Amino acid sequence: MARRWLLLLGMLATLLAGCDAVQFGYNHARWAIVPKLKKVADFNSAQRAQIDDAFASYMTWHRRAMLPNYAKLLRRLADGISAEIPPELLAAQRAAWLDVWDATMRPALPPMAQVLVSLDDAQLQSMQAHFAEEDADSRKELAKKTREERLQKRDDQVLDLLDDWAGGLRPAQRRELAPWVRKMPWQDEAWLEERKRMRDDLVAQLRARAGEAQIVAAFQGWFVGRRRQMDVAGGPPFDAFVRAAARTLDAEQRGHVRRKLLDYAKDCEVLARQP
Repeated sequence: MARRWLLLLGMLATLLAGCDAVQFGYNHARWAIVPKLKKVADFNSAQRAQIDDAFASYMTWHRRAMLPNYAKLLRRLADGISAEIPPELLAAQRAAWLDVWDATMRPALPPMAQVLVSLDDAQLQSMQAHFAEEDADSRKELAKKTREERLQKRDDQVLDLLDDWAGGLRPAQRRELAPWVRKMPWQDEAWLEERKRMRDDLVAQLRARAGEAQIVAAFQGWFVGRRRQMDVAGGPPFDAFVRAAARTLDAEQRGHVRRKLLDYAKDCEVLARQP
């Protein structure tokens, strides 16, 4: 399915790597992302133009409508940083970010469905072939490492990210936090199976000439409703890790996290006001 489009939206929803990176992402998204979107199927010239127009409109809307919301949530996160973060605060934050995710995704679904329902049989065959090739590549990549190796890589990436946010972690802190990271769900193989199932369902619906409303409804279930389902399993372990990290970091490190959050909030606000 047009998962690359959805990957773009996920990227935009979390594109908080500092002002330069946010600005760079918005200025270069068309050149970095749109060509990949157009490889999902053998789109004709009219469909390619439709993708270009929808992408440009979405980017403009997202910058003005969503970045201020991200800024507000980032400021709330910064205000809540302390050695002992109440669990109810984290639960409220997760719920708020899920609401923002919903608001980010929903406007993209109708134009995406509009393009997809216009595909003819030959184009659907090209889409199916693209998905099959991508699935095969993903499985080859998984096969390069054992599950334990993939888990360890995930754990290291999470701790490396925290290291950056906190201005550096001491070895003892990494060792203390490692068990909390490991408790977070990791279903890379199951995710591939789920992706294949969703893609197969999409192609089947398009071959049956489902209307735009049916495709939008499917996307809402897959990428809005499913996100909330994932939070049921992954949210509490993530909260536990965040609380453990807050206890483990010292005051200077927590201050570093707080300043970065506030800087990112300001960056979003500045970019949202730009023409």
